[in-house]
Amino acid sequence: GYFSLGMERKAAEMPAASRPATVGAIVEVEGRVLIEDTPTGARLPHITATARTGSIDAISKVFSDAGIAVAFGPVYSIFDNQKTGETSTYYRGVAGDDEPGGLGRYVAVDDLASVRFNSGALVDMMRRYVLERKSGVFGLYVGDDVEGDVHLFGEGKN
Repeated sequence: GYFSLGMERKAAEMPAASRPATVGAIVEVEGRVLIEDTPTGARLPHITATARTGSIDAISKVFSDAGIAVAFGPVYSIFDNQKTGETSTYYRGVAGDDEPGGLGRYVAVDDLASVRFNSGALVDMMRRYVLERKSGVFGLYVGDDVEGDVHLFGEGKN
């Protein structure tokens, strides 16, 4: 089913300051996605927000500080971690060029299935991203790190 812009706006708001919040992005350029390798597995560029600010402003600053121009789309995924209570919000974005700015490396979308991500939630989100990218129909995932619902934006590329 489709959803209202009000739902997307609410997903973009930061949670109360007492709850930890991660804001990240799936940033693509020329068929490749920016990931960061860590000792525990790959992750997407993100920030742990400490102040009550807009989530898009928080993640935009990460990329602008790294010298990466990114055009962000709507919220792609918002979920709570069942164990920690942390809220995670991820956007889709397109970079102006393929310079990673010290935030990691670019991996071909077709190779994402072989990337070992550091959490099951990221594995699930990236599987969905690959499938939705192929179909050209993207949705907003709302739920927790185990289950939730995908609300469609509509037909065609978003």
